[in-house]
Amino acid sequence: MRLKARRLGALRARRAGIGVEDVDTDTPPISGGREDPNLRPLRLSPKESHALSGQMPEMNRQSNSALRAQPALPSSACDLPEGSRMEDARGMPPRQDKKDTGEKPPLAPRGAGGRGEQKPRTGTEGRDPAKEGPTEEERVISRSRNQKKTTIMNVEVPQAEKKGPLPAPTNTTVAEIFPSVEQALDRFYNDSGFTPPELRRIQTVFNRFASGGQDVAREWLHQALVQLGFLMATEASVELLAKETTEYGTLDQSDFIDFVDRFVAVERSGVQEKLAEWELGSEGSKSKGALKQTAADNAQRFMRLFGVVCTKESVIEVIGHAGLGDAMCGSREELVRFLAGWRTCEGFTKADITAAREAFDECEEDTHVTSEGLMAARGKLIAADEISNALLNFDSLYCAGHLRKLMTILAPEEGEKPASCGFWEFLVCARRLRQMQYVETTELFEKADADEDKLVSVDELKELIKPLGFNLVKAELEALLEEMKVAEDASIDFDEVWSFVIACREHNGFTEEEAEELTGFFNKFCDESGEMPNLAVFDLLRYMGHTSSLEEVIVLVEQVDFNGNGTMDSGEFLRLMRLQKEQNLVCYQKAYDEGELGEDGNSDTNTVHTALGACDLHVTMGELQSLRKESEPADEPGEDTFDDDAGLSFDDFTRLAEKVRSYIPKLTRQRAYFKEEDVAAMGRAFETQNPDELGHITVAKMLFLVADLGMNFHSLEGRAMFFKSLDKAREAARAAEISEEEVGNPGTPRVRFTPVVHFIRGLVKQHEDVVNTRQEAIMKLIRFSSEEVVQFKELFHQLACKTNLEQALQTNSTAIRSRRHSVGAASAIAIRSEDRIAGSTVTLGQIFRSFTKVERISGSDVATMMQPLGFKLTLPEKAELTKRLAEVDKDGAGLDFPGFLEIMQWMVESNFGGVIEKSAVAVKKAAS
Repeated sequence: MRLKARRLGALRARRAGIGVEDVDTDTPPISGGREDPNLRPLRLSPKESHALSGQMPEMNRQSNSALRAQPALPSSACDLPEGSRMEDARGMPPRQDKKDTGEKPPLAPRGAGGRGEQKPRTGTEGRDPAKEGPTEEERVISRSRNQKKTTIMNVEVPQAEKKGPLPAPTNTTVAEIFPSVEQALDRFYNDSGFTPPELRRIQTVFNRFASGGQDVAREWLHQALVQLGFLMATEASVELLAKETTEYGTLDQSDFIDFVDRFVAVERSGVQEKLAEWELGSEGSKSKGALKQTAADNAQRFMRLFGVVCTKESVIEVIGHAGLGDAMCGSREELVRFLAGWRTCEGFTKADITAAREAFDECEEDTHVTSEGLMAARGKLIAADEISNALLNFDSLYCAGHLRKLMTILAPEEGEKPASCGFWEFLVCARRLRQMQYVETTELFEKADADEDKLVSVDELKELIKPLGFNLVKAELEALLEEMKVAEDASIDFDEVWSFVIACREHNGFTEEEAEELTGFFNKFCDESGEMPNLAVFDLLRYMGHTSSLEEVIVLVEQVDFNGNGTMDSGEFLRLMRLQKEQNLVCYQKAYDEGELGEDGNSDTNTVHTALGACDLHVTMGELQSLRKESEPADEPGEDTFDDDAGLSFDDFTRLAEKVRSYIPKLTRQRAYFKEEDVAAMGRAFETQNPDELGHITVAKMLFLVADLGMNFHSLEGRAMFFKSLDKAREAARAAEISEEEVGNPGTPRVRFTPVVHFIRGLVKQHEDVVNTRQEAIMKLIRFSSEEVVQFKELFHQLACKTNLEQALQTNSTAIRSRRHSVGAASAIAIRSEDRIAGSTVTLGQIFRSFTKVERISGSDVATMMQPLGFKLTLPEKAELTKRLAEVDKDGAGLDFPGFLEIMQWMVESNFGGVIEKSAVAVKKAAS
């Protein structure tokens, strides 16, 4: 009776609106800060709760997510960060006693039944949560509106198929906060609450995706659950649950824990569906004639149902770790146990985890961590900017493309500092990175496996790995197959294909001889630390005979120098040379096809010479004939591989082209890395001062030749620089193995032609060093990604080409009279107006400027660029932009690319004219 009286008293108090907040229906009465042991907790029936709140009984039940969370999380182990709220055992905020004001709540309008009803409380009375953001009370009410669903895993097997019980799951872990097999099974069987390590993992992921460390936006929930290892976390399933869970666009930490708790039911339901699907597929594998499936086969096939690709090596280790040594992974219980084992190590082998730990430990520790959310990760933390470097060291440079995508996913909001990283989260990132590569290779494998027998031939393998960056020639393919002990007529499965991909990456696709030769070149240019400045790469490639432009080399370097430290080690150099060779092979293939050099085609010396010339490989006919003989296979002496009447295979043409390329460096060094036509143009300019054909000119005539270079060689200091540069040019010519007769003695008043060529090269080199130094300095200051810099480069180049065309049109009277030019015609005019070097006599100054011309754009080009984004600059904005352009373009010559990047950085940082919002709208419009 006493209990009933208390309930009725509370009910009357609610209805009267008196002391409503003083009635706590789920907590024991408090007296003097202590509980009365003689009083039992007051509980209301669903009917009473309904009468009090005006809600349906099931809507008044609180979600027990925080109930699961809080008791399992001691305050000493994982307190919430400052600014976060605490909840009681029901997931509700702490009760706050309020004085009774004696005011009754207004009655709601009477309904059809003539009975007054009070509207249910939403916590938003008198305010707009959409504008001000939800309060803690509003978030609690939002969570309570939807009952949490529970799902019981069904892993029972028919009595006839029952075997002995599985061994007890282990409690060993990889490291702190990693789950054990027993703890990982809680996700499938346990409803009593999250364990402290699980909560720390949830808190770590929350901290990774939370904006300002406070809330996680709903659009990031999918990535957060993937980070936590939920297999059923698709964008659709996450979005559906998010809509059912909360009406707000962001989730605070308690909301996030509640959401993860609710998703456990989705995970269980999804896993049960996959188990049923797997059992249906297993019936077919038991049919007569089907190959017997091993435990690893079963586990691999089951994981593929989740879109997870794994190798047999990792599966076998997981099976042992999960305590399934003698099991066939053929029952539901065994497969669920396998999932738990998989999660404990993120699917990695012990060797992989050791390598990951070494890569992680090589990074410097972040000692400036104060957030308790980060400290929940336990152990050493590395700075966010170290994550990508560590992942590259763990995996390889060939994962850089996927790594950029992953780091974009994990990147914080604009202007926020990224969170530090512990070893558990690092291994999670490594798992996601490896999975991206597995999926890419699997798609290529399935495309190559036309007969769907899960096997590919060696020829199919060769085609399969081309999109992965390896267009292997015959010698390279044979060397890798020999190392893997795979016959050329063998059929190989996915695991062997992946091993082959790993071998290609380890060797960069090169044979041992190629790698040694390339490493030798690198050692000539690197310093004592084994590093080479990126500035030296261009010189090294020229030394090796490559004719790539400075812009092309910069693009290659940016693909390799992922961390942007401005230096390159031997591994990065070999990766760069693989990229260079892939470009060469594309060029070789084009020349081979256009020259019709197929095995049934024509391979006479003239045709081959023409094809090599198309690849920018220029030698004399006599030199080519000698090189063809030298290129005959060593294992086939006497066989004329290059028979004019026998045609030529692409591998043989490639081998000859590489032979010519290795021969050319001596010639290119003698030509100071200029092309043959450039040297010919310089020769015509030199002969204007050598009418008697003496083979040399005087210093006075040399000074006349270089008068239009734009350098002051007539002052005392300028004259000293001239003679010093001329002697350096003679030394460079001598180092290129040019005869002493063609070089001349140091300080001699007679100037021969070859030192003039090297003199111009020295001046061009000085200019290139200045350009590179300026660009590297700007790259250290800006905060754009490599992809963004490449995109800006393309945009800048388009603007610069437009400017050049306009200038060419203005200087050509015919073009001015007729403005209806196509882009191609206008380009031709521009080329004819500047490129008068070949076949005509030009000055050394014109030749020099053709190599040192820097692309520039005007301030008006920047304004024009902004117009498609919907910019309409106000007068103050125009004045501000003009002022900023003048600060960057101090000499008024126009913006070069580094200056353009400075302007772009300023616009983004200051959000000039709302550029961020307008760009987002433009991107969205383009996508639609």
